[in-house]
Amino acid sequence: SVLNVADIYIGVDRLRDAEQLLARSIKSQEKNSVNRGLLLNKFGEPYMYTGRYRETARSLNDAIDIHANLGGDESLEYINTAINLGILYMSQGKYPEAQQTFEAVLDKLDPSDPAYAAVLSNQALVLHSLGQLTLAERTLRDIKDIDSLTVGTHHPDYAITLSNLGLVYADLVKF
Repeated sequence: SVLNVADIYIGVDRLRDAEQLLARSIKSQEKNSVNRGLLLNKFGEPYMYTGRYRETARSLNDAIDIHANLGGDESLEYINTAINLGILYMSQGKYPEAQQTFEAVLDKLDPSDPAYAAVLSNQALVLHSLGQLTLAERTLRDIKDIDSLTVGTHHPDYAITLSNLGLVYADLVKF
């Protein structure tokens, strides 16, 4: 599919090729189709990687509008696009906006959903960046418990959580 080819282009740093492929594909889709929303979500990636944040936000917000109209704000497509918008805010240092976006996504996810821990991890990074270290620590401890039950203690996600927890401890001077 076009999304898979775009992923390959992005993965090998051929961002311009990905952008052109996605732009052509978006033009061929109906204005309010799920496919157009998926393509717009993916279209934001080359923009974000090249620091074109305004274009990224426009693309992601257009995708969110489509997904909200078609599947509602609890659809997987909407949630995935909202997560990407939160990541965009993080990369721009817009931590309050990222925090609000991730909180809204967490409200829509079941804690047993594998995406829940990933979004919660992004939320912990935002809390850390905002200097809310005690809350970031508590959140990362929760993620560690979730990860140990869902993916196990030998999974890379568990190791990343431990690493992030170590960074918070270093800032809290808790060694």
